[in-house]
Amino acid sequence: MSRPLLHVPSWELQRTPIGRRVGALAGASGLFLHHFEHRVHLPSPEHWIPEGRPDLGAPQTWQAGVLAEAKYQHFRLDAMVGSFHPGHRSQWAVHELCHRLVGFAWRPAATPLFHVLAARLSELLPTALWYFFEEAHLRRCSAHAGQGPIFGAYCEACERVGRAPGPAPGEDAAADESRERALAAGMRFMERELAAIAKSRRTGRCEPNGWATLHLSTDALAYAAAHQERLHAPEMHELVERFFPAETGAHASLDALESRVLAVRAALLDDAPVSVWQATPDLWMRQDLAWRLLVVRAECDPEDGAYAALDRLLDALASGRPVAEIHAGYLDVHRDFVLPEPDDVFAVGYDLDGVPGRSVRQITEGLESVVPNTLALLDADETPSVVAEFLTGDVEGERGPLARRFAAYLRAHRPGPVADLATYESVLAHPLPADPEAATLGVAGARDKRRRRSGAFEILRFGCDVLALAQALDAEPGASDEGVGGDLVTRPTCLVIGRPASTELVISDISPATADALERMGDDAVEPAAVGLAKGEAAALEAVGVLVPAAWKCD
Repeated sequence: MSRPLLHVPSWELQRTPIGRRVGALAGASGLFLHHFEHRVHLPSPEHWIPEGRPDLGAPQTWQAGVLAEAKYQHFRLDAMVGSFHPGHRSQWAVHELCHRLVGFAWRPAATPLFHVLAARLSELLPTALWYFFEEAHLRRCSAHAGQGPIFGAYCEACERVGRAPGPAPGEDAAADESRERALAAGMRFMERELAAIAKSRRTGRCEPNGWATLHLSTDALAYAAAHQERLHAPEMHELVERFFPAETGAHASLDALESRVLAVRAALLDDAPVSVWQATPDLWMRQDLAWRLLVVRAECDPEDGAYAALDRLLDALASGRPVAEIHAGYLDVHRDFVLPEPDDVFAVGYDLDGVPGRSVRQITEGLESVVPNTLALLDADETPSVVAEFLTGDVEGERGPLARRFAAYLRAHRPGPVADLATYESVLAHPLPADPEAATLGVAGARDKRRRRSGAFEILRFGCDVLALAQALDAEPGASDEGVGGDLVTRPTCLVIGRPASTELVISDISPATADALERMGDDAVEPAAVGLAKGEAAALEAVGVLVPAAWKCD
């Protein structure tokens, strides 16, 4: 089984020296990521769930095209196949892969404090990369350059600027100084954290060490509380014993894990040599699938025939039997016993040899929650194959909402009314961020006659009357494009859609000539007449927030 670093856009690992080193070490270790939305996350067995935390056993649900992610339900430090979440910012790829390069500490009958400090150690270097080491090298937009991490905020401009490797245009010695300060601050943060962990081992208390809003001790306590029963379960012991040979990510002591953290840090910051995991993608896949089978078996009575049958499948998996054979065996067991659906158990979120590894059902449910009219316009018998085709092309690691990715796929491969409607519904569900500066300062205080196009709006061109088509489908659910009127699917339209502030979405029909003029503006500040916009037309666009002043008077 040979596999590249799946679901990681190449530029995310090329834009900083840290990212390049993480990518190289991860590649040498055979590591890869699963796609969060393509993977069915199996609920934890009830007896692993702490009292008062039913959320940890709840199934995943979609809300308007967003698949809910529970921090302590879907993330395991002992999972060597990390997650690519398309809704996360691009820094997550390096962070996730760094987790896998560090590994985790576990031993039988370990105390709760051991698990807390193990979680704290495992999180230390990936966190330091996020806030300090990789951040020191990241290109930021003009509004955030030189200011350090932006914490929970998301900046689309920073994401765009960050795609280009190397220093930002105009960077100077001051930027080099800022970078060195960030690197030094990261080292201090790690040393303080390591000292706090060492003190915790001496005192038997979880000694704190905070930085800004970051408290790894608190996070580690929450992680251990959520996972304690799982970490003490016999299934966890079996996973490590049978599927983690030496040098594949599992450490038997806190000392061993700390040594690994420091060795990986030296490799990333100083290009020092470090051992890579003695594993292949096939081993990581078998670990991953073994855990899923163990989760299923944990719900079975040991005296039940299903338990013994799952044991035999785990034996076959450990001995290197083909995945297709394991899948066929599970189908047989599933026919005789009440067990989770095979398509869900084997929906790992990446390709498996001879077995579907991505959930068509789950993605279809996600699309139904956000682009229902689009799916209604498709033939019901055609939908599974269209979704399966989309999944095949969705493995390249594109970030962004499911609906927008699906619409882009349809535009590229199935242009026409269905693709137009998908684009329209996806923009309604996931509009661009608002422009609070323009909304607050208005038009009356403009410094001059120059205007710019608000970043809150998109210009959309359709080959059909997409507004009328959507309205017709709302009135007659399940109608085909022929059934809602042939003229609707042949009448081209242009729309601008956006939310200028925290108000209702603005949807405005514009002429092709107006769309051309707005596109000619680009991001420049110009007088509207210079791009062919008549005075009345420009005023109408100003009124809805599409055109905003280039600058405002101060005095």
